[in-house]
Amino acid sequence: MRGHLLPSQLRDTSFIVDPPNPNNHDGLRDLAARHRGAFGFPAPYGHEPLGIQRVSFNMDIVGGAVGSLCEAYREATRVDQAGHWVNLLFDHETAAIKVESIYTHRAMSITLKQPGPLFVRLPPWVPAGSVTVGGTAQAYRVTRGYLFLPQPPLRQAISISFALPDQELILVPHDPKIRVRLRGDAVTAMDNFGADLTFFESIG
Repeated sequence: MRGHLLPSQLRDTSFIVDPPNPNNHDGLRDLAARHRGAFGFPAPYGHEPLGIQRVSFNMDIVGGAVGSLCEAYREATRVDQAGHWVNLLFDHETAAIKVESIYTHRAMSITLKQPGPLFVRLPPWVPAGSVTVGGTAQAYRVTRGYLFLPQPPLRQAISISFALPDQELILVPHDPKIRVRLRGDAVTAMDNFGADLTFFESIG
C-alpha cells in the first residue's frame, strides 16, 4: 500500500494540458479536473515511465481501488470478542483505540479506550525477542505473528519499539532493473532514471 497503491492515485494534475478541441468534444474537455482522483499504475517510480509517450489514468478502476483502501482502513484496527487487533502499523484512531505509528513517531504508541486483550501484528522481519514494551508491567508473548498482551491498561499509552531495518532490493522482472531502498516496509528511495513526477527520492 505504501509503495504502490497509495501513490498511484493522481492528485496533482498541474502537468496535464488540455489538447486542442475546436469541435468541443466532451472527451477532450477539462481533462485535468476530471482526471483528478483517477488511478494509474504506469511505473513503480512515478507517473511518467521512461519510453512511454501516453500515460493512462483510469476512472473505471477507481471503485476497486477505493474499495481496497476502505477494506484496509477498516482492518487497520478492529475490535471483536477476542480483543483489540492492530493489523496495519498506520496512525489510526477509532472509538476503541488510538494508534501512533512507529513510522511517524519514535516508537509505536497504543492507547485503549475500551477494555480487552491486545494483539499487535509484527512484520516477519522483526526478530523474536527484539521488541521492547513500555507503559505496562505485563510480560508480552508473540503468537502467530502477533504481540499479545492479555490485560493491557485502559486509557494509558503503551509503547512498542523495534528496529526498522534498512534494506535494498531489486524489482524483477524489469529492464532496466529498479533498486528500491526500504526502511521497514516503507519505501524511502527508488531508482527513477531522471524521470519526472516521481513518487520517491532517487537512490542516485
